[in-house]
Amino acid sequence: MKDKESAMIQLRARIKRKRTEAHEYLNCQFYDRCHDVLLLIEKIDSNEYFKQNPSSLPQYSLYVKVPMYWESIRKKLKSYNYTMVSEFIEDMRLVINNGYAYNGLTSDVSPICRDIELVMEDLFIKELNAEPPNISELRRMGTKLDSDISKEIWKTICFYEKKDEKVAGTRASISLAQCRTATLRRIWEIMKFAGNRKKQKPMIRENGPKRSSSVTTKESMQLQQPASKKVSASPQTHENDKILKDDSPTPTLERVPQNARSDNFTVREISLIRMEDDGISSNENDMEESPTFEPE
Repeated sequence: MKDKESAMIQLRARIKRKRTEAHEYLNCQFYDRCHDVLLLIEKIDSNEYFKQNPSSLPQYSLYVKVPMYWESIRKKLKSYNYTMVSEFIEDMRLVINNGYAYNGLTSDVSPICRDIELVMEDLFIKELNAEPPNISELRRMGTKLDSDISKEIWKTICFYEKKDEKVAGTRASISLAQCRTATLRRIWEIMKFAGNRKKQKPMIRENGPKRSSSVTTKESMQLQQPASKKVSASPQTHENDKILKDDSPTPTLERVPQNARSDNFTVREISLIRMEDDGISSNENDMEESPTFEPE
């Protein structure tokens, strides 16, 4: 019996040791891949804009809340502070986002941030097995965008795909399948922000009950007038009271046909870009043909 218990203890210890060795091996592979990605990105940043701590730059804290730079990421890799790939990717993206936030999109540093981001997002998928953006999901999210959001998306496409915005905006088409990973991710961020903003804004039809309650109050006030002036009530007052009793609580403009209210009233949002089967197209001269994103 004791021999069996001893054998079981040894077996469990051996399994635990093998698991630890496998975990350490996978851990080393993970950190090696992250280190290789960092080295490739640092080569693109040849002027070392993002190598050192930028906190000492003038008014940096006004634009950036959490500073991040290549040396800080390198220290985290050496001390094995990252437990997941997503943590490393988040820090790498934070460096670029901080660069945009502090320098602005029109600065000389902005194209460098873009070039780094284009390579970086491709490396995340190739080397770190990050999940690529879902094109079908982008098409689904891109339905019924307003003109401001569609303009922002088109500017983003032209910026990341290095297209001339004025030339491309007349009549051009860009396939989503041919867009770089960084471009698709930025489009997804814009659409997600637009969707969250729409959820926060109440719809116009939600104000209907409030409007009907105000009409009821006005109706009760007007109906009290004949009670105090029963003898001196004029025919005009009597006709108004009759109209108020016959009318529904919701006011309508029946005398003007174009002002008649429809129960299924919807507004078709106009977009400067549309989604086709082969990608996104921008056509400012032909907006009436397809003013919204068309899903798959």
